[in-house]
Amino acid sequence: MKKIIVGLFSFLFIVVIVISCNDSYNENQKIDKYELDKLVSLKKSTDNVSDIFLNMGVTEINVSHESNSVVYNAKTEKDFNLNGENIDLSNYTVILKEGKISLISNPSFELTIYQNQPYIVSPSYTGFTVEDYFMDKDFNLLLLFMKEITTEIDCKISAQAAVNDFNLKSASCSFWNTYYVYTTGGSRSVAESRMPNEINEYSSSLGGCSAIGGIDSSCLWENHGCIATQAFCCN
Repeated sequence: MKKIIVGLFSFLFIVVIVISCNDSYNENQKIDKYELDKLVSLKKSTDNVSDIFLNMGVTEINVSHESNSVVYNAKTEKDFNLNGENIDLSNYTVILKEGKISLISNPSFELTIYQNQPYIVSPSYTGFTVEDYFMDKDFNLLLLFMKEITTEIDCKISAQAAVNDFNLKSASCSFWNTYYVYTTGGSRSVAESRMPNEINEYSSSLGGCSAIGGIDSSCLWENHGCIATQAFCCN
């Protein structure tokens, strides 16, 4: 009987060790599979920004390195409207850690890239993006930041040169008086379908603003994560 009991305890001990090792292996696999780290091109402070960030008022991005993370802060000249809310990107700090980014104000909600698609990691949901998240401000900000830090430098422009060029070419409305309204969606059609209501709300709430041109749309990762844009002149 004693041999049976000893054997049973030995078996259970081995099982516990195997499960523990498998959990550790799975956790490491979970971290290793993320592709964001190898795609990041923004590694030092710069005034070169993408068209999207420039239109959002960003003229510089400050990058600082800590022991095991990278911190991004945007310098801005104006705000923009995203899904009905005015946003100044300089009010948000983004941290890249262990292959995922998060806002310093909401560290438990993280975004990364897996299989070349945006991938959410959070206490309530982990997986590829679903439509509901495109109405979540933190998700959208992380999505836009992730696109910016993975865009190659050759696809960016000097913010100061771009502002000067913009003002020369657009005598009717300066860079500082041009504001952009953004809507997001899992596809172009969804992002565009949300824009008419935003245009009506934005134009009615701000006197002296008029739309410039029509609605533009683009997707951040092929067809995964799309934005629609409408410019306004507010003299």
